[in-house]
Amino acid sequence: MGKNNWSMGDLEHGHGRQWEACCFYAKEGHEFIKRISDVIVEARTGNNLHPTQKPEGLIRKIVGANIGDTILDPFMGSGTTLAAVKELRRNAIGIELEERYCEIAARRLSQDVMAFA
Repeated sequence: MGKNNWSMGDLEHGHGRQWEACCFYAKEGHEFIKRISDVIVEARTGNNLHPTQKPEGLIRKIVGANIGDTILDPFMGSGTTLAAVKELRRNAIGIELEERYCEIAARRLSQDVMAFA
């Protein structure tokens, strides 16, 4: 995914990365609704809810391009994937170790999804 700002990381010795890897794994028999580019550019979120928060628009583009009822996010953070999937009227399973982020995700999902976009 392309970014409109420099990533964190080695700020002294590394070039300013403007991309971030995103892993997508489909199960056997996967089908596309539409095939999209492997580079997706979205505006930065400002990381208000989590240090590595992703834009909901990015997740909607990825999920919306694929057929599938249930999306797994094993590193849920503040629940961006779950909020985007909810808006697309699909099911999601989120896993997160940090209780504070689980609480943020629960609040996001109990309210209007667009309030946090």
